[in-house]
Amino acid sequence: EAFLEQVHPDDRAYFMTLLRDALAGKPPPDRVEHRIITAQGVVKWVQLNTEFIFGDDGRPVKIVGTMQDITDRKRAEALLAESEERFRTVFEEASVSIIVRDKDTGAVIDANKAACKAYGLESPEKLKAAEIWDKPPYSFEDALALVQKAAREGTQSFEWRGKKADGSTIWKHVTLTPVYIGGVLRVVASSLDISQRVEVEEALAKSEQRFRGLLEKIPTVAVQGFGPDFKVFFWNQGSEKLYGYTQHEALGRSILDLIV
Repeated sequence: EAFLEQVHPDDRAYFMTLLRDALAGKPPPDRVEHRIITAQGVVKWVQLNTEFIFGDDGRPVKIVGTMQDITDRKRAEALLAESEERFRTVFEEASVSIIVRDKDTGAVIDANKAACKAYGLESPEKLKAAEIWDKPPYSFEDALALVQKAAREGTQSFEWRGKKADGSTIWKHVTLTPVYIGGVLRVVASSLDISQRVEVEEALAKSEQRFRGLLEKIPTVAVQGFGPDFKVFFWNQGSEKLYGYTQHEALGRSILDLIV
């Protein structure tokens, strides 16, 4: 009874259940964790390692045990749980796509809402099973090589082309970072969707190519392109005819040497 008075009121019912089970012949657990209240009124966590001594009739006659103060460990576990909860909240609500991968196999360990949404999927489980890879150099094998490189050498950043669930293309700027999570080294892939930027750049490149093709073939109008240093980077047929220098001769030279 004196011992039970030391047990925290919220843990007494649990402790009494263990005692009743032991008296009924049910093997007790080897160790029990519960709270006690010291004579000074301080609440502490203890780990009780018990051994029941049974009489000839099979009923326990005494309990032999040791008690260890585990208060510091319990506090550390509580802080870790709180920290993990905060991390989970930030992880889930982040607007940036985040995928946690196995450093050796590249398998998806976890993914946040933004990552699933980016690929048009509803859950990490569906992302794990989805075919989000493209042709080389954007295949799974190429991605795995980058994941393993990040695990060995540190953070890697690059642009990547993948596939959404509907088969459409998605371009992302990806950063791979090796991070210990729960004591295990993982590779965290955080990424931003740059599909619109890439589409604009591709459209501009095609437009510039068409423009160059048109101007290069006009023999009656001389058109030159040069930078702030006056070095020539464009020289069409009209310029060749007017100034007498071929495109090969003009590119890279100063415009002042060619037309002045």
